Amino acid sequence: MVNPMTPSEIMRKCILCGRNLRIVLHESGEYTGGNFFRKVKLPVGDGENISLGKQKVLEMEVVEWTGDHEEMEYWECEGCFNEE
Repeated sequence: MVNPMTPSEIMRKCILCGRNLRIVLHESGEYTGGNFFRKVKLPVGDGENISLGKQKVLEMEVVEWTGDHEEMEYWECEGCFNEE
């Protein structure tokens, strides 16, 4: 039988491999069970990348997505985080 989550736990998925993560939130503000990087906006639905030109330093193409975005939290499991 699976233990129910306590109020100090959240469930997330590793953005790289899809593994389920049970994140334990501690009173000190620290957490265990995964590695959080930031919230990211990902393009979704219909749209296209419009070229805005090239970045000068690395000469990389800069594009802008014309469609909608979905905001997600970027979490990695220990296996993906420690992979070289």
